[in-house]
Amino acid sequence: MGKLRNGVYFITGAYGVGKTSLCDKLKEILSVPYFSASELISVQNNEAYGVNKAVKNKVENQNILKRAIEQKLLEHPTILLNGHTAIFKKDRTVDLLPIQAFLFFHITAIILLETTSDILLKHLNGRDNIIYSTDEISALTAAEKQQSRLISAELNIPLVRHAMQYDNTDHLAIAAKLWGSNL
Repeated sequence: MGKLRNGVYFITGAYGVGKTSLCDKLKEILSVPYFSASELISVQNNEAYGVNKAVKNKVENQNILKRAIEQKLLEHPTILLNGHTAIFKKDRTVDLLPIQAFLFFHITAIILLETTSDILLKHLNGRDNIIYSTDEISALTAAEKQQSRLISAELNIPLVRHAMQYDNTDHLAIAAKLWGSNL
């Protein structure tokens, strides 16, 4: 097994794709800590983490996240960060996070987790007590994919796409991709 390069391995995907569960397993196998972008922002905003999916001020949140990432990198040279490249506004239309913000996150690679809208809806309906439509989730999924590609190209960093299997092999497959490509 190889050693990961220093920096941030950004795990992204639509709400409900399994980022947190995957990161819990990846941190063990890769021996690096993981943090949730939403949680880092919530701590600074004195909000209860996970209560609200709608973002009030995405620019300020990105500034908060930049400072939090820099602090975490002082403590750990390599981290996993789960977050989004696209989010819902309060009216549930998709809002792309600005590519410029990602310039300051020290991202080494983006890992995009993908699955079907049906699976996402099943996960979200059992978790968030919010009823999303197939169209809303499909739009968010498409936006995450598009924005991840644009960020990868703009930052000239690898984009690793992974179709979630939800069978306890996802973390092994992603770790193999990261180690095998010497990212």
